[in-house]
Amino acid sequence: MSVLVYSESEKGKLKKSSFETVSYGKALSQELGSKLICVSFNCSDIELLNKYGADKIVNVESSNLKGFTAKTYSNVLSQVIEKEDVSVVILSSSADAKYLGAYLAGITDSSYISNVVELPESLNPFIVRRSCFTNKAFSSTEISGDLKIISISSNSYGINENSGDGVIENIDFNNISTTFKVSNIEKQSSKVTIADADIVVSYFFQLAQMLEE
Repeated sequence: MSVLVYSESEKGKLKKSSFETVSYGKALSQELGSKLICVSFNCSDIELLNKYGADKIVNVESSNLKGFTAKTYSNVLSQVIEKEDVSVVILSSSADAKYLGAYLAGITDSSYISNVVELPESLNPFIVRRSCFTNKAFSSTEISGDLKIISISSNSYGINENSGDGVIENIDFNNISTTFKVSNIEKQSSKVTIADADIVVSYFFQLAQMLEE
């Protein structure tokens, strides 16, 4: 059995959040006695993941995957999950990762939970502590099923170096096609309320799903 971490990148470079998810994944894999597999898409600095304990690094290369889409990324990850006999998938708390987690759980018939703030309280049963009510409270939640997908809250676990010598595997997925294309990404610098953000995120998520179908 393996633990898989989706290592997010932007413009071909790993995001800082990737180092926290890998740190968390390494600690969890050690508790489970399993290996840690990191998966990235079109990333040029994947060797950095070795600093945080990756046992294997899978870099998916495809000109059709330069822009994130939950459907296409999930389909690729589901193939890696099956091949590597993955029992737990670790994601960050970014908007993309949350879309990915929900879609991936659907196509793999697995459990998905977000806002996890620490390592599991128990492995059998699998119980995690997560924030709720806009981070004003915490709950202990049990996850069942052969495959579990968890999204960890930003800055909840921290970044811990754990030098490894992970094998790097480059996979060519240029045969993948999608009707959904990302034409432009604009980041908002001004502040918005949580209510406004929820409305915007919900609208674009539904729009993206409609376009992918």
